[in-house]
Amino acid sequence: MAKSGAAGFMLAIRWVGVMLINALLLPATVLSKNRALGSLTLLWCLGAALALIVNTGQAEVLIPSTTFFFFYIPHTLEVAVPVLLFTTGQIRFDFRTTPLTVALTMGIYTAVHFANLALNRYVQANGILNYFGEIAQINYMYSLSPEGNPLLELFWRIIPHPYWYMYGAIPLIVLYLGLIWCIAKPAARRNRGKTEDELATVK
Repeated sequence: MAKSGAAGFMLAIRWVGVMLINALLLPATVLSKNRALGSLTLLWCLGAALALIVNTGQAEVLIPSTTFFFFYIPHTLEVAVPVLLFTTGQIRFDFRTTPLTVALTMGIYTAVHFANLALNRYVQANGILNYFGEIAQINYMYSLSPEGNPLLELFWRIIPHPYWYMYGAIPLIVLYLGLIWCIAKPAARRNRGKTEDELATVK
């Protein structure tokens, strides 16, 4: 496969993930007001933030490059848009949906893992190169390895096996959603109080 074709393939795969977050999940969350989707959106927002902050694999990428554009800009939007929607009350959240949120996340993670395996077989069979001229490895949601991510390497040391090591993140997921609930619950109470006061004034 030509180098330009390989680059196009890699960018197309990257944008599939971006579209799932920005074009499907966020509008569905806002329009449906579904609390489980709200929890899922805020959880995936954390994943994008960690990818930006502690992803050493992208640290040496040049700013004026397609890699920079297709990695940092989408991930920044995946953080900024949910935070904005949450702070303006467009995303509803309930800690009681945490078991469903974790189950959905791990289910999607499992599907992505098998997609990674299938895509890597295709990449190796067709000699598709990454931006550094090496055989590319598709590793979305880091199901195959931590790729130098310090936080994920901690889970890897506990469970040193592809796919399974990420289950070590579940306690942190529950803790993170619990912290958001501690922040969101008082604000929700204040908003309910204001609404009740306004209704009482109208009557």
